Amino acid sequence: MDQAIQPIQPKHFLTIGQLIKNTWQTYKVRFKTLIAINLVGTILVLAIIFGFIGGAVLSTGNVKAQSNPFFWILIVIGFVGSVYVALWSEAAILKASLDFNETFGSAYKNSKNKVGAIFLTSFISGLIVMVGFILLIVPGLIFLTWYSLAVLIVMAEGQTSLDAIKRSKEYVKGYTGPVMIRYALIFVLLWLANLVVNIIFGKQLGQVINTVVNLIFSPFAILYTIEIYKNLKDIKNQPPLAEFDPFPKQTLQ
Repeated sequence: MDQAIQPIQPKHFLTIGQLIKNTWQTYKVRFKTLIAINLVGTILVLAIIFGFIGGAVLSTGNVKAQSNPFFWILIVIGFVGSVYVALWSEAAILKASLDFNETFGSAYKNSKNKVGAIFLTSFISGLIVMVGFILLIVPGLIFLTWYSLAVLIVMAEGQTSLDAIKRSKEYVKGYTGPVMIRYALIFVLLWLANLVVNIIFGKQLGQVINTVVNLIFSPFAILYTIEIYKNLKDIKNQPPLAEFDPFPKQTLQ
């Protein structure tokens, strides 16, 4: 079992530096498992897309392809299959990020029953956020921040989709601006990293390298979100994570 350093979690909103420090401590411990899940999930999704959708195009290979039922059957299977595997991999990486007892195999096995809940939660919260962006940019960003923890709550607390969405807003409420800023920093850092890679290596080679960068960075972003979630949960005097909490709370000395 992985052994992790246990950072102190005081009852105030952690600074960006503290969040990054705590995230880095976890990332170092869980790096291999999380990268393996992310890599395998990505490969499987790409294999399904190229296998079914690519096969549909190659098998019909003419201008009348869209009138061929076999073409659409392969397209639908490829789309549904890739979405399912992507959601399953998301559930697995969240499971492994929350529970340090999870291995690569057990994370996939123990998260399979959460795929439907994650899909429904993502779909509902996505619609809400989309409506916000249709209204104006600011409401969209606010909704995006409010409901950013919903999928995580489904995995960590076993809540239903609607309850997880409501609870996400409750956790973030009162800290919308600070949480938004903390998310924005991570996205800006990734954007800058991708920009520097493109400048140094050029657009074509840069795209390949950035794919690897994003593959490595995405588990860090998930762990960073978990740190925000745990901090807000503590501030709102909610019971700490038990089974899933790799960092038991400590009191300040």
